[in-house]
This record gives sequence, C-alpha cells and structure tokens, in this order.
Amino acid sequence: MKSNYPILEFTLLGISLLFLGYALTSMLDNPLQENGMLGKVNLSVIQDTTLLPFSPPPQRFQSLGTLIERIIQAESGGNPKAKNPDSSAYGLCQFIDGTWEYVQDKWSMELNRDSEIDQRYACERLLNEEGTKHWQESKNCWQ
Repeated sequence: MKSNYPILEFTLLGISLLFLGYALTSMLDNPLQENGMLGKVNLSVIQDTTLLPFSPPPQRFQSLGTLIERIIQAESGGNPKAKNPDSSAYGLCQFIDGTWEYVQDKWSMELNRDSEIDQRYACERLLNEEGTKHWQESKNCWQ
C-alpha cells in the first residue's frame, strides 16, 4: 500500500534513528552501575570500527561486569579448579597457599579451598577489605 505522506514517514524514520543513536550513546556513556549489574562497554577491543553501526566514543570503557567478576575472569577464566602449574595459585582468584592461610587466620574461619562458594566469598571479602593489591600481576587484564 502506497503512503500518502512519504516525506512525513521519512522524517519520522530519521527522528527514530537519531533517538536510537542518542539512546545507545547514553547507555555507553552512563551505564547502570547499581549493584554492579552492568559495567561499561569496552569498545577499545574492536579493531575494525567500519563494522559498527555507529562511531565509538573516543574514551576508553571498562569491560562488562563487576570488578570481582573481571578479576575472576582474568585469574582463572571463571574455573574454580584452575591451577597455576608454576605456583600454588588455585581457584577463581588464584590464591596462593600463603594468601589462603592468611585470610583464614585473619577472619578466624576455616574455608574449603575446593568450594566455589568459599572461594568467591574469600575473593569478594578480601577485595572489599584490602582492595586490589593481591591481583596486581593481572591488573592490565581486569582494569
């Protein structure tokens, strides 16, 4: 069916596309950060920007996910049984034996090193209490 208002339809389409572009840019510039549910989008990893339907903003963005999730991905790829063949580092956050013993002594509790729940608890609590100093070697991967 042919429209009686082609100019109006074309204008509305243009406005819709402009609004969509603005919405995407707003989402990238100001992502929801509540509860660490959504981080910033990392466009710096895209090499060929000609494939994008928009021009990426010039600023650098963080990867999706909370800081602890980015550290876990950098350290173990999310594998709670990950073992470094060159050290005693083990688990989600690659705690070495000394650090695992340190956190148990510090918190006066016994944690099961093979438990994904205990590993995640230790990772999150140590990060909250002492910051990122235990994961400086992988900083370029999760920063």
